[in-house]
Amino acid sequence: MRVQGKFPIRRKNEGKFVLDGSQTSNGWQAFIPNEQNVMEKNPLRGFVSSANQYPADSTYPYYIHARSFEAYRNRRINEVLGKNNQVKVEDLMQLHSDNYNLKAAESLPYFLSTIAIISALNEAEKKAFDKLSSWDFYNDVDSEGASYYEAWWDALMPLLWDEFDVEKTSLTYPTAYQTIYLLKKYPELKWFDFQSTPEKENAQVILLKAFRESVLQIENWKKDKGFEKVRWADYKDSYIGHLLRVAALNIKVQHGGNHDIVNAHSKTHGPSWRMVSSLEKNGIKTWATYPGGQSGNPGSRYYDRFLSHWTSGRYFELDFMQVIPEQPQQLTIILKPE
Repeated sequence: MRVQGKFPIRRKNEGKFVLDGSQTSNGWQAFIPNEQNVMEKNPLRGFVSSANQYPADSTYPYYIHARSFEAYRNRRINEVLGKNNQVKVEDLMQLHSDNYNLKAAESLPYFLSTIAIISALNEAEKKAFDKLSSWDFYNDVDSEGASYYEAWWDALMPLLWDEFDVEKTSLTYPTAYQTIYLLKKYPELKWFDFQSTPEKENAQVILLKAFRESVLQIENWKKDKGFEKVRWADYKDSYIGHLLRVAALNIKVQHGGNHDIVNAHSKTHGPSWRMVSSLEKNGIKTWATYPGGQSGNPGSRYYDRFLSHWTSGRYFELDFMQVIPEQPQQLTIILKPE
């Protein structure tokens, strides 16, 4: 598999900042030869995978710049495929719906151990701590642990990088992977200190503050909704948005997954087309599913006909024309009102 396209040869760090376009020295000087584009052929592991991860290792001779290559889905895919020497079509279908949260598996034990030494937790916080401690790291539909973790993460990032949220400053948050690395490796990092307070905060203080804010957020959510439990599908509150951006035409979806998970379905985004193909001796066989239907009319019963199949991981086999007919065939389509 070779990455196709025409890619400029960049100098180190080129592309991170805007350059003076009036200077020809800042323009692209040459392009990577196509035969030297990133590629992988017959790897020893027996498969090739791609999930928007960094495409090459340190031996690649050309500079590649991007700050947000995916860091979790690709490793989970490689882990699953690497354990199976006889991958079947059904295995790949199941992999599409894999809800294992590798980011949580690599961060939550550290989060919990960091705040565990603090005993002053209220009843709701103790309950959340216990839910998280027993969670299996799967963002499944009924998981409460997933809800508590995702709420904690969402509260944590703005607290950690509050200095980045300054007008007239072109800064973006570090990635999730970078953030977790810094929390573990440098818990006393100066960025973790609130500049607005006289005290010196560190990773432990920020993690605890974010934890308490997330628990309060969930308690208020349960009160507003009238729910006793915080199921992940309810808390995530996913929907399939209409192209017209009209809220009344959106369709609510009970589904697992999230950002950084193979089943990358967040509140408003997700895989719109899932397909598995088998290259067989007698031809290609392909199965697919998508979150919608065969009608664009919201009033039609066919508008969302395949949505339940998509959420449950059910696929339809696609038909391919195997032989081109010698004579043109006449096809009559009769349209009848519903």
